Amino acid sequence: MALLARLLPGAPASGTTVSADVLNRARDYVHAHASTHVSLADVARECGTSPQHLSARFRARFGVPVHRFQTLLRLDRARRLLAGGASAGEAAAACGLSDQSHLTRHFRRYLGTTPGRYARAAGRRPPRA
Repeated sequence: MALLARLLPGAPASGTTVSADVLNRARDYVHAHASTHVSLADVARECGTSPQHLSARFRARFGVPVHRFQTLLRLDRARRLLAGGASAGEAAAACGLSDQSHLTRHFRRYLGTTPGRYARAAGRRPPRA
């Protein structure tokens, strides 16, 4: 996922330099708390800025809203877990998603496949429930 690679800590950032430290801190905070519920207000409070300001600047800098960034982080972790043999339910729980159907919805939306198909393509057969 090229977009995700660009967003991870340590990746070079482009765009405006206004509030660059705040945006990097927001990105790092969401990354560190990817598997827990983190609201935009939580991130803004952590960074000492308003949710509106953070939302607009984060999207302009990184190309996605804060919530989508968190979702992409969760999906990246779920992909690795599935490739390692975890079931969809186990991957969903480990990534902070409410259940397997939540994981499946996000997989279809962002990756165009289901967790089971992804796991089979990765050479793993998840146990069937």
